[in-house]
Amino acid sequence: MKEQRRRKVRPKRKSMRWGRILTALVVAIALVGALIIGIRSLLGVASSTDTSNNEIQNLPAVNATASVDLNSIKTSYMLIVGVDSSQPQQADAIYLVAFNMDAKTMQIIGIPSNSKIINRHNDEPQQINTMYTQGGLELTKAVVEDMFHITIPYYAVVDRNSFHSMLDIFGTPSLYVEKSMVHRDDTTGQIDINIHQGYQDLTSETAYGYMRYLDDGTNTLTRTMHQERLLKAIFERERNHVSLGTAFRVWRQWSHMSTNVSTWDGIRLLTKVVDFPKEKVRWYILPGSPETIKGVDYWNVDPIELQQLVGITVGDIPIDGEVTPVIGESPKHDDKNVHDDKNAQDDIQRKNEDGVTTEPGSPTSR
Repeated sequence: MKEQRRRKVRPKRKSMRWGRILTALVVAIALVGALIIGIRSLLGVASSTDTSNNEIQNLPAVNATASVDLNSIKTSYMLIVGVDSSQPQQADAIYLVAFNMDAKTMQIIGIPSNSKIINRHNDEPQQINTMYTQGGLELTKAVVEDMFHITIPYYAVVDRNSFHSMLDIFGTPSLYVEKSMVHRDDTTGQIDINIHQGYQDLTSETAYGYMRYLDDGTNTLTRTMHQERLLKAIFERERNHVSLGTAFRVWRQWSHMSTNVSTWDGIRLLTKVVDFPKEKVRWYILPGSPETIKGVDYWNVDPIELQQLVGITVGDIPIDGEVTPVIGESPKHDDKNVHDDKNAQDDIQRKNEDGVTTEPGSPTSR
């Protein structure tokens, strides 16, 4: 008995917690799967870049990158140019982005592609989209700098492939399409844009058609509104879901553009601006009015209101109600209502809020 008492009582072995082990295995498998998918995606991006058609080769070469000062208290400008697939190419989408990292403000200004330009060496007016045809990015940037009396240190040029890759990476938005959009290619005679009216989930191809479509073949102001609505929807959705995934998506997209902003600066810039207060991010359209000269339609830019818009970008003119009306901003529409309400009749009744019937010369703020 004494010997038995002297024996040390061995502690009971704890039973293995299989639940925790299984959970760890599931997590490990999920991480490995995500890693494999990520590697495949990156290989797909590299492959698409190598096998892309001539549109990618037509993007301008980048000679040197310009470092973005994310601590600057001054307003900086970036020109974004979207080019078509014609030869020679034209600039179908032109946007000037003004951002102030210290004040956390950003203005995105859409420039209609038929904005009238008076060439110093030519008495005849020209449309701004032909500047890219004549002198590429450098001439286009110089003309915009001359219009706004500013220096634009940064740029990005995108084409059809770039746009499709953006939608593949960031996802396609849902929008209410104001009217049926049908267009036939002048060369082949085949329908290349066919979008029905109503609320819908856009595909990569219908979104591209929505960006390109011209009402009556000449109304570039309406096309600029379409572009703004689509880009704003993508931007707002990314703002609502900003995460580490945002940086990864920007990194994937950056290689599809021609830009003098490095990938690292692009990631830092985009992840910061999507986190700006919503009321400090404003969308505008270059102020002006339609004009026809010798049968050619132009957007006649108002130089006084344009300079007021420049004043807004640098903070000299407050953006919250002190200017009546806020100059240059595109007609008002409430994207939240458009997205939430899928009833076509209700949306048609709200068309004045959706940027369809507001007079071009009387833009309002949003």
